[in-house]
Amino acid sequence: MNKKLIASILGAVAALGLQQTAQAQQLTRYTQFMFNRMAFNPAAAGYKEVVSATGLYRYQWAGFGDGAPRTLNLNVHTPLERFNSGIGLNIINDQIGFGSSTMVTFNYAYRLNVAGGKLSFGAAAGINQQTLDGTKLRPEQAGDPNIPQTNATETPLEISGGAYYQNDRFYLGASMMQINQAKSSGTNGVFYDLRQHVFVMGGATFDVAEAMKLQPNVLVKSDLSSTQFDLGANLVFNNKFWGGLSYNSSADINLLLGAYPIGDNENNPRLGIGYAYGYATGALAGNQSGIHEIMVHYDFPVKVKRKPIVPLIDPLFL
Repeated sequence: MNKKLIASILGAVAALGLQQTAQAQQLTRYTQFMFNRMAFNPAAAGYKEVVSATGLYRYQWAGFGDGAPRTLNLNVHTPLERFNSGIGLNIINDQIGFGSSTMVTFNYAYRLNVAGGKLSFGAAAGINQQTLDGTKLRPEQAGDPNIPQTNATETPLEISGGAYYQNDRFYLGASMMQINQAKSSGTNGVFYDLRQHVFVMGGATFDVAEAMKLQPNVLVKSDLSSTQFDLGANLVFNNKFWGGLSYNSSADINLLLGAYPIGDNENNPRLGIGYAYGYATGALAGNQSGIHEIMVHYDFPVKVKRKPIVPLIDPLFL
């Protein structure tokens, strides 16, 4: 399978609208998902117990040109201890072929102290703008009313929900995204059928040496007709550097590297930078130059100043 053929396939996907895109790669995937949990589960809002901002860029199937999938994710979230809650904003832009989607959601989680950790129940709501660039399409039959001649856009509602638990040693979460399964009639040339997706994620931390920790992680995702998984582990050194390997059911092998150049522990402001490189071992092996993913996140502690309680009656007058 050569690059021109694959580029043609990507163009064909776009020519059919976003319906096939919705089936093949409807929700984005991240190799470094363990650092970006709120992107998969709204109940994870505030899970880091600090104000946390993350930016992640993923370039899949590098070397295929403009049609290769590209993803940009920006999010910020924070706990609200005073209200036993967490809130967050999640923005995802995903491009494949001549189609793209931009999702903007507000996330809320209600958090409870359970068994030495935090149990959260969350929901997210927002928009998922679906766009098809008709100016790049070359239909065999000119004047086909089902194929747009300009940029065509529709903006369905996005609703998700989930549950999440974590303590000092492990985390576990389950969520359902696109609960409302928005659909399009295709009246303006954009076709989509947003399916429900279930995500289950988990991970743990083990001390393997005085200054070394092992952190295995797993992510299982399903659209209720097919299931995929990511499985891997990172070694963390002195809470400053990490490196690891992961494998997913698409037959990609991934290398993960990262460091905290600023901040020496989780109680201080901390900047984290991560990079992941993926190599396809399946049908795409040898036809692309890999998968590249860059992540930057910044964390700083939440400082809550509690106002003193003012009595309704001055005790000096009692």
